[in-house]
Amino acid sequence: MSAHPKIVWWSEEDQCYVGQCPTLFGGGVHGSDELKVYRELCQVVAEWEAIGCAATRRRARRRRRA
Repeated sequence: MSAHPKIVWWSEEDQCYVGQCPTLFGGGVHGSDELKVYRELCQVVAEWEAIGCAATRRRARRRRRA
């Protein structure tokens, strides 16, 4: 389970659901189906977390070599 909050809300201006994760990225995902937006948002968060974990491991290896 992710420690990052995920928010899905209806945008009157855009006439669609918007999904955001403010602790990871400023943009978001959008669509007409609330559940689909949430699922896509979860996938994007998982990808961001994987990228972050990989970058952290690379930095740790570099520090050990130094």
